[in-house]
Amino acid sequence: MSRAGILLLAFFIGTPGLLLYSCENCDDCGPLQKEPAVTLKFINLDSLITIQENIALLNSEIDTINMTLELITGEIQFYNDSIQSLELLVSDSELDLEGLRNSLQEKTDSLQTTFTDFQNLRIEEQEKVNALKLTEADIESGRIRIDSLTSTITETSFSFGVDSLETFRFPLSINDDSTRYAIFITGIKYELLLEYERAFNEDEKSRIEVVVSNIKIGSHTFKEAVNSCEVCGSNDTSITLSF
Repeated sequence: MSRAGILLLAFFIGTPGLLLYSCENCDDCGPLQKEPAVTLKFINLDSLITIQENIALLNSEIDTINMTLELITGEIQFYNDSIQSLELLVSDSELDLEGLRNSLQEKTDSLQTTFTDFQNLRIEEQEKVNALKLTEADIESGRIRIDSLTSTITETSFSFGVDSLETFRFPLSINDDSTRYAIFITGIKYELLLEYERAFNEDEKSRIEVVVSNIKIGSHTFKEAVNSCEVCGSNDTSITLSF
């Protein structure tokens, strides 16, 4: 075989290995497709206020019940002391005090029944408070289900499933300096505009990543909107929205 033929054969034999090596390296090449996102939490403010008002009202009623129980306890103690005194008089005297002692005992028994009724009422009211506090904690945690979310700039819809969540990761557009959302909760539409700065970073593998920072709330239709950190990057920013 000629020298040219040998070289040609060596080329075809070595090329697959070269192509394989190049493909393996290309897996780490090109831009990163990682989309930045911001954490959002939703609070049902109307329900929270109503529940807190009901808790305050029930606690006030429980305080009144406790005061009543203290008064009844004092009266029961008074009549018990009176009965004990009469017991001594009955044994040391010839006076007929049985009727008076029986009357005092009836009052004591009636007061004890009233005491028990108020005690049961206090337990019932406390159980209501406990149930409301669980609901309050659930609302404050942000646990809710979003019907749908749409980025009105890119006309892209996102799904979070059918489960209730405490926090949501809202994607930010890497092609614009803002993202506007249409958010539907229990059939009601809310709008939110987030504005931010974009920067382009290159890592050691020459991959380009879009980094979002200085996220600000441009506008919204919620009752309240609180940004935890306007100078943070997207991964460190958390926004609480009350409706």
